[in-house]
Amino acid sequence: MVWTNETTGLNEHYIQQDASIKIAGRLFDQAKIEEIAIVDNKMQPLALITKQDYIHYSLLENVDMPVLDCSLENSWVCINKKQTLPQLLFIKADYLVRVDGKGRFQAVIPKEQLVRQYIKELKNPLLFTGQGSLIVVVDSNGEKVYLDLYQASNLNDRFMDSFNQSSLWISLLNAATRGISRQGEELSWGDIDWTVFTLPVYEKEKLLGAVGLFYYSPEIHAVIKQIRHLEEMYKEVNTIIETSYDGFNVTDGQGVVLRVNRSHQRITGSRPENMVGKHILDCVKEGELSDSVTMEVLKHKRTVTAQQQVRNGKHIIVTGTPVFDEAGEIIRVVCNLRDITELKTLEGKLAETEKSSKQYRNELEHLRKQHLYHEQIITASEAMNKILDEVQQVADKDVTVIVLGETGVGKGVIAKEIHQSSIRRDGPFIDINCGAIPPALLESELFGYEHGAFTGAKKGGKPGIFELAQHGTLFLDEIGELPMDLQVKLLKVLQEKQILRVGGTAPIPVDVRIICATNRNLREMMANGDFRSDLYYRLFVVPIYIPALRYRKDDIIPLMNYYLDKFNQKYGCAKEMAPEVQKKMLHYSWPGNVREL
Repeated sequence: MVWTNETTGLNEHYIQQDASIKIAGRLFDQAKIEEIAIVDNKMQPLALITKQDYIHYSLLENVDMPVLDCSLENSWVCINKKQTLPQLLFIKADYLVRVDGKGRFQAVIPKEQLVRQYIKELKNPLLFTGQGSLIVVVDSNGEKVYLDLYQASNLNDRFMDSFNQSSLWISLLNAATRGISRQGEELSWGDIDWTVFTLPVYEKEKLLGAVGLFYYSPEIHAVIKQIRHLEEMYKEVNTIIETSYDGFNVTDGQGVVLRVNRSHQRITGSRPENMVGKHILDCVKEGELSDSVTMEVLKHKRTVTAQQQVRNGKHIIVTGTPVFDEAGEIIRVVCNLRDITELKTLEGKLAETEKSSKQYRNELEHLRKQHLYHEQIITASEAMNKILDEVQQVADKDVTVIVLGETGVGKGVIAKEIHQSSIRRDGPFIDINCGAIPPALLESELFGYEHGAFTGAKKGGKPGIFELAQHGTLFLDEIGELPMDLQVKLLKVLQEKQILRVGGTAPIPVDVRIICATNRNLREMMANGDFRSDLYYRLFVVPIYIPALRYRKDDIIPLMNYYLDKFNQKYGCAKEMAPEVQKKMLHYSWPGNVREL
C-alpha cells in the first residue's frame, strides 16, 4: 500500500520563511491545525512550527518575530509519495513532510497519525487508541522510534524512565526483533496491571519492527474483556454456520444479501462473492437462485418453506425465517437450504419400484388367472381366462353380479371366486338355490321370521339368509325360479338395504353383496311376464356369461386330468386316460357340461 498517495485529509498548510509568529498564530486559529510547514520562495521545506511553539512565543510577547528566528526543535524528515505505511512507521522523526519529485512541499504528516492509521487498518476490534493507553513503536534494532507522550501524560517521568526495564518493554522487543506477538495478555508494571498487544510489522516477509499498545485503564480492561467475549461468541457462531452441512444466506430487512456460507456454495453452485452486497432479486435474475423465499418472508412477515431446483440441478428445500427488532420490523431474513436431491432420487426410485412392483403383481395376477388350478377353477381356454379377467376387475367393485350359462358350467364356482377376490372375502359366503326350496318356505328362509309368525315357528324366531350373510356375499342360484311376490321383496332389499322378517314390524339393515345365477333366459321371461323388469335391470348391473364346455374344448383335457388325479387319490388307484379316450372326450358335446364330465 502506498499510504501517502492514497490517504486524504492531510495538513497541506504552510507559511513563507519571512512570516511572523503572529501570522502563524492566525493560521493556527483559522485552520484548526497543530503544525505548519515553513517554506522558502521555491516551496522547499525549511522547518516546522507547532501550536505549542506559537503559544510559547506568544507568552514571551514575541509575536512579531520572524518564524525562522525562533528556536524550533521539532524533528522532521522529507518523504515521497511512494513510501509505504510500514516503512514510514520506523522513520526516526516526529513529523514527516511529503514533497514532490522536485522537493516542493505537499503536506505535513504527524507520526501519531501514521501510527493510528496503521492500527486502524489492522481491523482488530480489540485495538483502539485513546486515554488510558500507551503506544510505543520500536524498530528491528530495538530502538524506540515513537512514544505516544500525550496518552501517557499522566505517567510521571520517573515512571517512564523505568519503562526500559519493564516486562512491557521486553515483550515489545521480542516482537520487534524476533516477531513474537502478544494478543491481550496481562502483564504487571509499576503496580499497574496492563493489557498488552505487541504487533510485529512486516513488509514482504521482512521484519521491520513492532507496535506496542499497552492499556492500563480498568475501564479499558473491562471493555477489552467484553469485546473478547463477544469475539469468542462470534467465532463460535461463525464456526457453527461455516461448518454446517446446511447452506445459509442472510439478508437485511430490504433483501440485500449480507452473508453466504460455504455449504450454500456447495449446494447451489453459487459463489458468495456473486451474491453478497446484491439484492436477492438480482441474484435470482442472474441465475444464482431459482426463486426468492426471502421476498416471501418479507411480504408475509412469517416463516416460509419451499422446494426449489437450483442451477446445478440439485433439489433443495429452503426455509426462510424473519428476525424482528423491538418495533416489530424485519431486520434480517435467515434462509436455511438443505439438499434433498438424494431424497428426490430415492423418491423417484421408490416410485419406479412401486410401478415395477405393481406391474409384477399384475403379471403374477395374470399368471394366476391363467394357472390350470385356482380355487377349483380348472381352465386352459382363452374364453375362460377372459372370464377370470372380468371376475378380477369386478370383484373389488361392490356391485351386483349375475352369472349366466347352461347348467353345470360352474356358475357357483365363479360366484365363490368373486367373493374370495373381493373386499368381503373375510365375511360369509352363503348360497341358496331358489328352485330347490318350496315357494311357501322360501320367504322365511330368505328373510327369517319372528316368534309366532306362523304355526310351527321356532320360539324366539329365526334369522334369514340375508342376516346370516351380513357383511358378506349372498349367492342366489337359479334366480329365475323366484316367485313373483318374492321378486318384489328382493327388489326392495336391493333398493333400501333392509329386510323385514316374516311376522316382523321393525326393518333390519343388511350389508350384503348379491350375486345371482341362472340358466334361463330372463329377458324372454320378462317379455312373457314371468320376471319383473325392474328387478331384471337391478340384477343386470354386471352380467358374466360362462360358455358351455363344448365351446371351450381346451378345458376338457385339463379337467379330465384333474378329476382323474383326484379320484385316483381318493380310491387308491393309478388309472390313466388312453389317447383314444381323450380323443373321444374332445369330440363329445357334453350337454351336462363340467358336472357331467
